[in-house]
Amino acid sequence: MSYKIHMKGRDDPRTPYQIDRLYAWKHGKYFSPATVEISPTNACNQRCTYCYAWRESKSREMLRDDILIGCFDQLADADVGGVVIQGTGEPLLHKALPEAIKRGASRHIPIQLTTNGVLLNAALQDEILQHLYCLRISVIDNDPRRYADQHGCNEKQWHTLVANLERAIAVRARSNLPFSTMATVYLSENNVNDLYNCVRFCKEIGIDFVYVLEPQYTSYSPSGKRSHISSHMANAGHDIDSVCEKILSLIDDNFFVKIKLYVKEHILSGATKQTWKNDYCQGVKFYTLIGCDGEVYPCWRAWESKRYSFGSLYEKEFTEIWQGEKRRQIEEMIMRTPPDGVVCAPGTGTIGLRN
Repeated sequence: MSYKIHMKGRDDPRTPYQIDRLYAWKHGKYFSPATVEISPTNACNQRCTYCYAWRESKSREMLRDDILIGCFDQLADADVGGVVIQGTGEPLLHKALPEAIKRGASRHIPIQLTTNGVLLNAALQDEILQHLYCLRISVIDNDPRRYADQHGCNEKQWHTLVANLERAIAVRARSNLPFSTMATVYLSENNVNDLYNCVRFCKEIGIDFVYVLEPQYTSYSPSGKRSHISSHMANAGHDIDSVCEKILSLIDDNFFVKIKLYVKEHILSGATKQTWKNDYCQGVKFYTLIGCDGEVYPCWRAWESKRYSFGSLYEKEFTEIWQGEKRRQIEEMIMRTPPDGVVCAPGTGTIGLRN
């Protein structure tokens, strides 16, 4: 059984219709990226157990104010389809972000802000909500103690997040703002029996769309590298299929759910393990990232690995970088070089690069 996305007219800004770009790609013509992800900072107010970007000893960086604000003009001039503000830290820690969002909106760029929501206070909401295409809460839970354990924070942050989110949704309704709301619910060993209630909680708050996923633990994660949680749950006798069916029963005209669990796609479905294929991943042609260090990277697993950088916004403008020879060389190398492990194999949906 496959669980498909149910958007009914609301599109995830990561996956908009891209007919012109697909045509250009097929015919070997130039095209700008469909989406650019921007990481304003690698600093964060939480210490999530699953964070793939965490470094205990790394220095905290902020993208220079003028680069953060000015890059929206460059992306608009390059005809980029949309921007996701996300990255390796909590974006709202960057004080220039509201001004950058306003600049992007003034250039008619659809903007999704991904945040843990704790810092999204009333003043910030009144400044930026009207300029967003989508507000996404990175990971949410219905239990404050479980949330605190997962996010490495105190329970007060959960209460602050919920209050901020409820206010944002109320402001949207009152002012008839057009942005959508999204949230991620992560499967964990502690919430497998409460997963349905987590998703129902999101619906009751007024969130439009929920992803049910499992975290990608890496060697950098505070809790260490782990295998897929859903596999362990299935092996332990949990009826994942029934849990998914119950969650999907919450879907209606105003609430949508997408479930993507490893056990559903590989074990219960009987999918066979596939190996690396040259030229398999075309995502780097449609999606790129701007790091808090100003470097332009091909994918999220390349954060801070400057050997994979297409170039720096501190030295060149985005269009020059995107059209540059270095980008072509790195893409060619990625297409021909098997990654560490199998995370880039067809069907996994993620990318792994050799460092």
